[in-house]
Amino acid sequence: MSMGDVLSQQEIDNLLSGMSAGTIQVEDMLSQQLGQREVATYDFRRPSRLSKNQIRTFQNVHESLAESFAYYLVQRLQSIVSISVTSVDQLFYSEFILSVSTPSCLYVFDIEGTDGSGILEISPQLAFTMVERLLGGGTDATKKRAPSRASSRP
Repeated sequence: MSMGDVLSQQEIDNLLSGMSAGTIQVEDMLSQQLGQREVATYDFRRPSRLSKNQIRTFQNVHESLAESFAYYLVQRLQSIVSISVTSVDQLFYSEFILSVSTPSCLYVFDIEGTDGSGILEISPQLAFTMVERLLGGGTDATKKRAPSRASSRP
């Protein structure tokens, strides 16, 4: 019997009565189930492509994240913020690393409930603007120029 099999009510009752009587050992059943699992190798150099359904799921997750992040920034920066997802695509890790600009703001974070991590890349211009606003700077996004020195000859 595998974990995906559906049991009838009689089979469930038999299992429960066997467990309470001590004729069925739960540890033995679990060890048999773990021993029957197949280990599949994963090639990180040539990962399998995501299906269109999985891409749509990622699109929805990113749109939800964009909406939440925009709401957070509106509260923190006291400014109008609009974030939209332009595209969701799968890249090789090496392609991603080569596409990161220099300088860049990269943040690595743990994903709760999993053993995985995520990477968030923010353009330096956006990071500087956010820090300036958080520290009380104005909304003027234009760069200030240094005063030019007029040279006069005697």
